[in-house]
Amino acid sequence: MEAGVRGVDVRRACAWICAGALACALSAAVPATAEPTRDDFATAIESMRQALGIPGLAAAVVSDGDVVFAEGFGHADIEAGIAAAASTPFGLASVTKPIAATLVMSLVEDGSIELDEPVASYGVSIVGDRGITVRHLLTHTSEGTPGAVHEYNGDRYGLLGGVIEGATGRTFADLLSERILIPFDMTDTALNPINNWGGLSASGLEDFARALGWGESYSHYPDVYRRLAKPYQFGEDHEPVEGMYHLFHSPAAGLVSSVQDLAAFDVALDGFEIVERATFTEMTTPAVRTQPGRADLSYGLGWYVQDFEGVRMVWHTGRWPPSTSALYLKIPAERLTFIVAANTDNLTVPFPGIGGGDLSRSAPM
Repeated sequence: MEAGVRGVDVRRACAWICAGALACALSAAVPATAEPTRDDFATAIESMRQALGIPGLAAAVVSDGDVVFAEGFGHADIEAGIAAAASTPFGLASVTKPIAATLVMSLVEDGSIELDEPVASYGVSIVGDRGITVRHLLTHTSEGTPGAVHEYNGDRYGLLGGVIEGATGRTFADLLSERILIPFDMTDTALNPINNWGGLSASGLEDFARALGWGESYSHYPDVYRRLAKPYQFGEDHEPVEGMYHLFHSPAAGLVSSVQDLAAFDVALDGFEIVERATFTEMTTPAVRTQPGRADLSYGLGWYVQDFEGVRMVWHTGRWPPSTSALYLKIPAERLTFIVAANTDNLTVPFPGIGGGDLSRSAPM
């Protein structure tokens, strides 16, 4: 294997990374007797992009705390001839969730938030609330009997923004910049400019100011929006045509970032620079049901957690149809991370297991 890939077994990594999708691409690209190289890995990614009809995507690999691969493939803007790059911002949709969870857990560490405190204590009102806690929102177990059943619900997860504001008097956007974006120089990263169509409300005016780059924490926002990959969807003959991004943000979705920035975040996360080791271990441990006799959940605090072929995987996908899809996958035992983002939703649509929270069922439809 080439120097710079740091001994990562690319074939094995691909098999774990997409539970068959990239493995199939790599098998076609690399003879079984060959020793895979960095170029082979890039060829596999490009083969997958073409097979799925994705106009542009970018991918990064982090191994042992080093970014060993970060490249763009295809076009961020077909019509303008702009190639996708590792620094190209893409919409992340629900890949926002683990980043928001990391922020929340940093506030848990400093005592601002209590995981098992009712969300009502932070001024968050939920119809029919029967003792919903911050932990229930983070684990998607707030519906029905709290803690009993995992029901993935982005709207409920988004209420963590109210928890943050109620606990600190600061917005999710402000603390995200202060604790994560600025310290780790994530200048390809911003939040979508409009929060819940805030209009002339206080939150709407704040979003408008951020979109214009007003304030030291947000001076890079306009440049991120300018470089954002153009959204695409598929026409009647499966050709790429202009799509759309959703203008919205909350802790559940709405982050815009590059794989280069996400790799920097991942290095900081694995180096325990944002939250402590014990906190990250708690985040990546499956939640325990409150109903006795039932198996534990496959979701921790902001992350899916699943064993596949004996390997523990920690991951999250993002999809906002028709033009956003992303995958952020960690293999803690190997200190290996794979990140990919695209400007259509076709990274996830053909793989029902990924969309349903089960990588073991992610063979193409």
